[in-house]
Amino acid sequence: MCGAVNNFKESPALLEEYYNTYNNYHPLVSYQLGFHAEYTTNRSIMEAIAALAEKYKAAGVYARQ
Repeated sequence: MCGAVNNFKESPALLEEYYNTYNNYHPLVSYQLGFHAEYTTNRSIMEAIAALAEKYKAAGVYARQ
């Protein structure tokens, strides 16, 4: 699963909650940090998601292009 935060739905705080919940749910379930797209997500949200990726040493941040 992958997050899809943007200016209109969800938030970096909720993304972090999902990340922690689903990555501890079952070994076969993983949740990746991400946002919808750069044209629907402002810079401050993208920077907050990047900070989460650093905090959790995530493999990357996913985005729809």
